[in-house]
Amino acid sequence: MPPAEARMTAYAALTEALAGGPDLDAGSWTLTLVLSWLCFGVLAHGLHKVRTPDAGVAAAWSAGLALSVGTGLCGVQILALSGLDAGPIARYGLRLPTLAGLWLASMVIATLVLLLSRFLVPRSGRHLLQAVLLGLLGSTGWLQMAEALSPGLPLPNEQMIWPGLAGLVQALGAWLALRQTDPSANDDAESGARDNRLRQWLGAGLYAAGTALALLTWQALPLGAGEWLAAPPERDWLPPVALQVLAVFSALMLLTGVSVSQIDRLAQRRRQKLARSLNSATEKLREQASVDPLTRLPNRLEFEEQLDAALVRADDSPGCLAVLFIDLDGFKPVNDSFGHVAGDAVLREMANRLRKAARDNNLVARVGGDEFLVLAERPGGATGAAAIARWLLEAFNQPCVLPNTVEVKLSCSIGVVLFPEHGPAKKLIACADAAMYAAKRAGGSTFAFFEPGMEIDTRAQLELQNDLRRALDNQELELYYQPKIDGHSGQVTGVEALMRWHHPTRGLIMPGVFIPVAERFGLISRMGDWVIEESCQQIAAWRKKGMRMRVAINVSAHQLRQEGLLQRLREAMQRHQVEPAQLTLEIIESVLMEDSAVQTFSGLASLGVGLSIDDFGIGYCNFALLRKMPVKQLKVDRSLFTDIQESADARSVVVAIVRMAHALNLRVVAEGVETEAQRNLLLQLECDELQGYLFARPMSATQLTLWAMSDDLASTQSPEFRSSIFLGP
Repeated sequence: MPPAEARMTAYAALTEALAGGPDLDAGSWTLTLVLSWLCFGVLAHGLHKVRTPDAGVAAAWSAGLALSVGTGLCGVQILALSGLDAGPIARYGLRLPTLAGLWLASMVIATLVLLLSRFLVPRSGRHLLQAVLLGLLGSTGWLQMAEALSPGLPLPNEQMIWPGLAGLVQALGAWLALRQTDPSANDDAESGARDNRLRQWLGAGLYAAGTALALLTWQALPLGAGEWLAAPPERDWLPPVALQVLAVFSALMLLTGVSVSQIDRLAQRRRQKLARSLNSATEKLREQASVDPLTRLPNRLEFEEQLDAALVRADDSPGCLAVLFIDLDGFKPVNDSFGHVAGDAVLREMANRLRKAARDNNLVARVGGDEFLVLAERPGGATGAAAIARWLLEAFNQPCVLPNTVEVKLSCSIGVVLFPEHGPAKKLIACADAAMYAAKRAGGSTFAFFEPGMEIDTRAQLELQNDLRRALDNQELELYYQPKIDGHSGQVTGVEALMRWHHPTRGLIMPGVFIPVAERFGLISRMGDWVIEESCQQIAAWRKKGMRMRVAINVSAHQLRQEGLLQRLREAMQRHQVEPAQLTLEIIESVLMEDSAVQTFSGLASLGVGLSIDDFGIGYCNFALLRKMPVKQLKVDRSLFTDIQESADARSVVVAIVRMAHALNLRVVAEGVETEAQRNLLLQLECDELQGYLFARPMSATQLTLWAMSDDLASTQSPEFRSSIFLGP
């Protein structure tokens, strides 16, 4: 066949083979799209990482991801080229310099895309520039692939539009993907981070879709094959196997980037989890530092911070800010009588009432015990502050139902201070506290505005508690002892220990003055422990002088609820070698309302000490618990028989108590006996023991010893007096 005819035959065959454009086999098509998807997924992760404030970290990520993503972008083109199917005369190739240029271009474009996210380029402009760069890279790659089908010859001008169109399609996919994977949104929150990851891979899918459309566009390329047969083969063409090896290498580089990205995501997830744990712990600590755990109201620290902020906002107009100090009236008897569970329920109920009664812009806080504070900004002057106080009084005066269904009625005393009328900002709470005590001294269930003289009383209270702390350290407290007399024999059955305070400047201070201060400032438990130790020591001292004395000490309800009371009692008795029978614990009647009282009393009785119910008949009492208690005696309060000579009701009450006590095998002690008439009537009503000024006033241990040794005094009381307290030979 002549050469010209052979050429025409080959040209016709080639034209028929390429009628639909060059094709990719199905495997190469799939791998190209997967590689494109992974490539953009890694790139999207990099767009997020390069925005870190740390320039060194950003540079490291930029360099590593540029290498991985650039190689991956180049690999997309190589993989597509390695799978070409151009028919029966598929002659194509790619020179090594051209491949190196394509890889370098991919690296540069990947770097530029990453740097655009690093710098503060407007979002819309940034996305457009990044999409143009990725589209330009796609056009370059598709152009190289088109030229690979006609190696050694330039692509005809009329066919240049097709690689450009393929790059434009890929740029459009990249722009949509970049908008979907914008790393500037929701970077901090866990849900936002999870959404970002979903958007990144969704965006990668859009980019892969753009690549697929580019492949379809490129496959429509109408190649002219006439020049192919005339073109001499190039020796530096890379064979298809080499292209496949390079495609695999690119894929491995990209998979390395994917692996690093996933490892970073896992590390970031762990960091976020740790950060959440730290934030949660910090929030809990802050809550513990600023919120009262019982009522969930702000505590004093938070109130003072909010008060400082309110003072900054306040102007100099009169009454622009008010602070109300609230203290419950009658809370202590309820807490002592029904137990701390009931007391806590009362505090929570009162806190809820405060929230409802106070206006929305008022701050309510619990500052300790049964004390609350209210901060009112712009209350409307003194008139508005008084109206708020009345609302609070009305809310507190409503009955309160305890967990045991008992209904109690409490009230409150409120102190009101206005800023700037009532003094400097730093003294607002102290002045409100002083006004509250003025309201309490007025009988409670009322409110009082601060006046200059009130501050003196508050200062005196603070000074007294400071002096009381020093008194405990300096041994200024002393126990006085008042005898108890058997009503039938006249013998001394024991003494009651009563505290006295020898103040260095004020002289002798009675318990009625300093006990409330000790209870308010949390010193009562320490004082109780001192009484136990001092009483045991004095019993031992009397024993050495030949006197056998039974001592009764008062134990507060707060002491009974403390852990370690039994241990401290046991250690004190062992240390001073005191027989348990020589010690009696007098406990207020209201303790019988607590369900835990049986266990507490049983523990004390197991030590062998005597137990006595003090002030019986003036508080709450659970008779069902009383009959189960290991109690030895009841002490009738003097208020029940002060007018026993004139009042038949008083006699009936005492008769009822005595008969009930004797029915339970309990001895009855009447304390506060001051007249012969009272003594005679109480003995007629069968009281077992008597105590009061009629027999002896409270006296120091030394005075009691001299009183006991006095023959004259002993003979005036009873011929059995001496034998009741002195040890036999």
